[in-house]
Amino acid sequence: MDQPYVGYISSRGFTPGADGVAAISDLGVLPSVLKATRLLVLWEERYLRVGFGMPVEAFESGVVVLDARFRGHTLHWRPFTATPATAPGRALHLQWGTPARYENVELPGPVATLLGVWREFRDDDLTHTVIRLQEAGYEVNWAGRPD
Repeated sequence: MDQPYVGYISSRGFTPGADGVAAISDLGVLPSVLKATRLLVLWEERYLRVGFGMPVEAFESGVVVLDARFRGHTLHWRPFTATPATAPGRALHLQWGTPARYENVELPGPVATLLGVWREFRDDDLTHTVIRLQEAGYEVNWAGRPD
């Protein structure tokens, strides 16, 4: 199959600082064991920086989609401003900014480490790896097979 989608893994809960860095870096373990050849990593910029214990004042809020390959990556950036919503049943109103696309830009340290972990293919047992990650609090979701 051309570029099959296998599923996704969500980070475990973490406290800001070293624990957040470790939680994000370890997201690379499962795709490493799967020997995945391409990886999509998604995050919200300010939230991720808070998790790393980094200052956020100089950074906009934005959704990031990182399309990683073995020899590079493409970062898709979609900034937004969130304000309290006035409509009933809505918590926030999002004002979307101009999207941008960047090739091989510098990544936050733990995200770069995640990619490094992924690119070092591991011969670990898949079932054991998934169980260990789930016991640590990561959420693993496999894609279903089309009927």
